Amino acid sequence: EREAFSKRKASTILKGNMKRMQRVLQGRPSVTFSPLQSDAPPYVKEWCSWLRTHALDVEGLFRISGETKTIAQTMRRVEKGKEVALKDNSNPHLVAGLIKLWLIDLDCPLLTYDLHDTFMAALGEEGTGREVKIARVAEVVSLLPPGCRATFQELVRLMSDIAMHQEKNKMTPHNLAVVFAPMLLRSVTTNLNTLLDANRKANEIVELCIVNWRQVFGLEKPKGLHAKSSAFESEVKRASARLTTSMQQQLLEMMKQEGEAEQQDRAATREEEAQLKDARDKVSRLTAKRKGQSREGSALKSQSGRGSPLRTQQEGARSEERR
Repeated sequence: EREAFSKRKASTILKGNMKRMQRVLQGRPSVTFSPLQSDAPPYVKEWCSWLRTHALDVEGLFRISGETKTIAQTMRRVEKGKEVALKDNSNPHLVAGLIKLWLIDLDCPLLTYDLHDTFMAALGEEGTGREVKIARVAEVVSLLPPGCRATFQELVRLMSDIAMHQEKNKMTPHNLAVVFAPMLLRSVTTNLNTLLDANRKANEIVELCIVNWRQVFGLEKPKGLHAKSSAFESEVKRASARLTTSMQQQLLEMMKQEGEAEQQDRAATREEEAQLKDARDKVSRLTAKRKGQSREGSALKSQSGRGSPLRTQQEGARSEERR
């Protein structure tokens, strides 16, 4: 029964990965986020700060789902760049749901496809010491692009704060890892056994980060140096090369998009100027036409006031007869 459950869970994860890949191929836009940016997105930082202030004691935080329709509507506002104001009495599960939906909707997972195998390799073989794992995971985390690393640190710090209140919220580091690991570390494999193993390791990695987040992010020195491993060191080098190539491609794509955006802006400006010129020309023609009509009306009125020559001659003749 346990094996059947694991296979069903792995099948669900695999289907989710396939759907994400299809969305990428169809060009479905995701929430605006670049791994090359220097900090976590402001809305993610705001959500984390709100949960840290108002919801650390809420039972089942991140495990219990919020109202799906409301979460989707709120996320659409975020995607359009509209402000989403959180109140003191906002639903904590709604805010937690926004974070989960944002992570799910990223075309590339926050911990990147390029570093997936490197994170797996950081755990080493069975029997690898905990301090060695922490040091290796910290080394892989340091390879993350700046935007991904800053956002991951913001999320892990929040998870650590939630775990400190586990007696009330029932969310232990393991429970939080089970929720977040499939969103943070996604495997592209289609092999069921490999996917099950990757899912188990992903849970361990995220839990390791939650419990030891200060060491993982370099705020505290690791308690021990990790043992040298030629296999791990080779994987780190390959990952660095993959990541460098990927970041270069993303940078080129961003530059291309910015160039296209500038061209569109210039074209739109030229179109607006042309429309404005047409409008001014129409106003000038209409003004000139009205002035012409006004002059014609004034001339007719003046002529009517002086009277016609024939009428003036007739009035002069009648005046002579009376005399």
